[in-house]
Amino acid sequence: MAYVPGFEYDIFISYAHVDNSEFSDHWVDHFQKWLQGLVDSNHGRPGRVRIWRDTRDMGAGRIIDDTVEHGLNNSAVMVALLSRGYVTSDYCLKEWNMFQEIIGRDAYGSRIDTWSRQFPVMLRNLPPEQWPPNAGEKMFVSMHDAVHPEKLGNPLEIGSPPFREAMSNLSENLWFMLEAFKQRADAKAAEPQPAPASESESTGPKIFLARANDTLHETFHHLKDGLEHEGIRIVTDIPPPHEDRAHEERVIQELADCDLSIHLMDHLPGRAVEGNPETTYAHAQLHLAEGKTHRLIWTPADLDIAAVGNPVQRDLLTRLESGERERGDYSFVQGSPANLTREVMDLLRDLQSSDAPGEHSLLLDTHLKDLYCVSKISDRLLEGKVDPLLVNPETGEPEQNLDILESRLRSTARLLVFNGRAPNNWAVNRLAEAFRLVVSCSLQARDFLMYLAPPRKDPGAIKRRLHPLPVRVWDNSDSDTPKEGLLDFIFNGGDPA
Repeated sequence: MAYVPGFEYDIFISYAHVDNSEFSDHWVDHFQKWLQGLVDSNHGRPGRVRIWRDTRDMGAGRIIDDTVEHGLNNSAVMVALLSRGYVTSDYCLKEWNMFQEIIGRDAYGSRIDTWSRQFPVMLRNLPPEQWPPNAGEKMFVSMHDAVHPEKLGNPLEIGSPPFREAMSNLSENLWFMLEAFKQRADAKAAEPQPAPASESESTGPKIFLARANDTLHETFHHLKDGLEHEGIRIVTDIPPPHEDRAHEERVIQELADCDLSIHLMDHLPGRAVEGNPETTYAHAQLHLAEGKTHRLIWTPADLDIAAVGNPVQRDLLTRLESGERERGDYSFVQGSPANLTREVMDLLRDLQSSDAPGEHSLLLDTHLKDLYCVSKISDRLLEGKVDPLLVNPETGEPEQNLDILESRLRSTARLLVFNGRAPNNWAVNRLAEAFRLVVSCSLQARDFLMYLAPPRKDPGAIKRRLHPLPVRVWDNSDSDTPKEGLLDFIFNGGDPA
């Protein structure tokens, strides 16, 4: 039995077998021994925290068998050792994606307090575009010796001072997360189990899950199952009725008391409405929900809207993607199915919450070229228990993904934008877009910060470009190492470096 109630294992180690070869001095074997020893020391008793790792090496072309699937389904947390071998292995990426799906739909969700349940450990200084899906949204520990952003580096030497320091950081944060996880699981187990409520008695949030194309069948049902696990009432399976007028009346009736409608879309428009072949059920339901509830329109991250063959579907998606965000009546998100349940739950909280943001809430935003900055300040952020949720690591323009940015700014006190190697004025323009959203949509964010990373910059000139925006600037552009006082500057308004 694991330390966290309800699980068989506490930590699942996902790794590439090439990183544990004789040539690699069996690095992963040593890593597991050190991790087990350190978490045992944190607990005070040996073996109480259970770590699982598949030690079999069955060569290329292997599939995830029952043994590994059992480990994934029965582990509280994943530690993924990211390397060139890992990100080029279909098998490793299947483990990564499968665990994302598992935690995306289980009762505890993908985060415990400020920690992600999927914890990347960087064995090489991989460029962000090579990272597994959504790895940039998670706090990670670097365990490589690269000192320059362009160098790949090697895993830290076992037992060396940098290795000991990194292992201490990793084990402490894993222990704190497992302790918080255990408390949550104990509280959940102690809750009385109420008798199932009828639809009329239930008072939880209600979501209209619109008709989706058959090509999104798996995503649709994973989302439905995940939301039901969260206690959300789901209205779906419409049609029937199929006839145009009867379908419209039923949809309007169901939308009347919904908190949100979700519309999953891809390159196909879907099935035509009986009696009105000019539209489809998916398009009709999207139109009927307008003005009645907030709409979340989701498409797969790899969907190239400009390349969609059906002109009606392409025009609709183009209008939605480029629509007026200030109206606030819908959100348009291109993302991973593994994160969809969490994104919906976050949006629900944003829509329903009228509470002030947390004192230490912080949102990080960065261009893809500056994503390496997050790893440089990860230790400081972990000390402050900051959840480094990245808004815009995959796009090049400051006007992109504003729906996601707006959603996060609804419940975030502070926004910090990195300014390092991004194209000229990207960070300045991004902050201008964020401030415009806050003012026009009456959002929660009240504190705006910019972190200047190498190469060297003139903070005075940047402040002049930012004027009149109320932005505080931390100048760290002369060093890759964060200067002392960063957390005090972020959260307490301390003096800039």
